[in-house]
Amino acid sequence: MAKELVQLLDQRPAMTGSGIYLQALYNAAAEVGYKQAVIGAALADSPYQDLEGIARKDFYPVLFNSDKLPYAPFGMSDNMPYPSSQYRNMSKKQKDSFLDAYLAELEKVLEGFEDPIILTHHLWLVAAEVSKKYQDLKVMAVCHGTGIRQLRQNPGFAAEVKEGLSYLKQVFALNDVQKELIVNHFSIEPAQIKVTGLGYNSQYFSLPTEQEIIEKRSKDKPELIYVGKLSYSKGVISLIKALEMIDCRNLKVTLIGSGQGEEAQEIKARASDLKYQVEFTGQISQAEVAKRLRLADLLCLPSFYEGFALVILEALASGLRIVSSDLPGVRDKIPGYIKETGTINFIELPELKDVDKPVESDLPGYERRLAKAVSEQLEKVDELDFLREPEYKKAVQSLNWKSVFAEIEAEF
Repeated sequence: MAKELVQLLDQRPAMTGSGIYLQALYNAAAEVGYKQAVIGAALADSPYQDLEGIARKDFYPVLFNSDKLPYAPFGMSDNMPYPSSQYRNMSKKQKDSFLDAYLAELEKVLEGFEDPIILTHHLWLVAAEVSKKYQDLKVMAVCHGTGIRQLRQNPGFAAEVKEGLSYLKQVFALNDVQKELIVNHFSIEPAQIKVTGLGYNSQYFSLPTEQEIIEKRSKDKPELIYVGKLSYSKGVISLIKALEMIDCRNLKVTLIGSGQGEEAQEIKARASDLKYQVEFTGQISQAEVAKRLRLADLLCLPSFYEGFALVILEALASGLRIVSSDLPGVRDKIPGYIKETGTINFIELPELKDVDKPVESDLPGYERRLAKAVSEQLEKVDELDFLREPEYKKAVQSLNWKSVFAEIEAEF
């Protein structure tokens, strides 16, 4: 088998979990000698701005805000960390030009490859079109969860998406819950789906050194950190409300990420009224996220929906305590030894009326649970001996990308 890998992403190849996943696979494949190409969304006036982990020569941009695609990239979520269009407003003309642009870049790439693996991200329009057109090639797909949400929200696309995806040679799911959803929503056979999970990038994320452990204990104030989009579906408003209930005089709150429109504005306004020191970093690089995590003490992920919460693995790899919503499939992927240490709390989700929309009357109880768990973990931030335990280090290291890529590559 030729070591050739072509990845397609119908979003920008940074700033989202699927973009981080793609870049991690790209780097893992590069380490073992793959010839590669990445096709992804980009802006016409700055086509190479998202290539933190991708060589420019390997990137084939599909240009939005351009003459051919005169609109913002379509987002797999309604609220993206950058200006985006929504699939529910996509016209037939837009869909045709959108898919034609991706297929044109893929044709260009394939001229320089012999027998590549084509790996598409998201079980959605691009994956369906590519797998249908290139049935003679090895076309595989990664499910990030948002394709399932789009199918529920946009049933008008269901027939063509399901038909196209039926030609896939393999699907990679993030957890067993997601695998079951793929079978039920897309009629893909269980034998075609492999659960691989996610991994953290050990190039950036690592446990603190002995000196850093000592420095953590001598800090004036603990730091709670959030990483993700500034949106309602990520539960950031509930996190702020939970923090309003907590009495911790010396606390720093750091919110990493960006958002768009009224949601981001409301989050920023409400967080600015907290009695604690609050910092908004905006969108920052993976290297900077890693640096920030190493200095922090507690990660909070209050999200109502995630394909798989990659930031949890990155926080574990950085030595943080964690409070997270009990998202489907996440708890089971955390090694038992880590859970036994008590460094991670999973909080029961509120009842959801849609994939990522909580029932309003259920939110106060969720926010009280969140506040209680955050308070308990903040009381233990000076207890860092778990970071010295060989068994804990071994458990964390089992979650890196090299082991995940080995499972994926086995299916090539």
